[in-house]
Amino acid sequence: MSLRVELDNRNAELAVADAEEARLTRELSELRAWRKKVEADKADILAQMSPRASQARRRAERFKSAPRNQRIRNVAMTPIKLNFKYPLTAAFTTADGTPVEVDGAPTWSVSDLSLAATEPTDDPFTVKLAPIASGEVSVFAVADADLGEGKRPITLQADFSIAPMEAETGTISVGDAEAR
Repeated sequence: MSLRVELDNRNAELAVADAEEARLTRELSELRAWRKKVEADKADILAQMSPRASQARRRAERFKSAPRNQRIRNVAMTPIKLNFKYPLTAAFTTADGTPVEVDGAPTWSVSDLSLAATEPTDDPFTVKLAPIASGEVSVFAVADADLGEGKRPITLQADFSIAPMEAETGTISVGDAEAR
């Protein structure tokens, strides 16, 4: 084999190596981008698992997304248990606490229907909160604060931390004695 043919063969091999290196570089870049997304998703999940971080994140999201004419009132975190239902009553007031009327009945909603649901009662200003699974959930009552023809929504909100079903007490019973 002549040196010229051997040189051409080596150049062809280098061209193949260059093409393979370029392909692997693209794949590595895609892998790094995917890894970065997975790490961001993991950070979001960890933030959601932290009660304080989760609560702060939810509040920040609500205030960022709330229209300027919408006011959120009565934000409070309340611990509740899975095996009970809780009556919730919406009471609308002025800034100094004076009760006021709203135009019509409030609309009730829950931030995560996999964690809790509301059940209507005879009074449209009252619902029963029925926890479904442990976690953090917000309940909203939205009404029209403008008693005239216009609309000015006001949103009442209550945040709940639903505790998992855990042992709180127990007993140890003694069985029948056996001979040794």
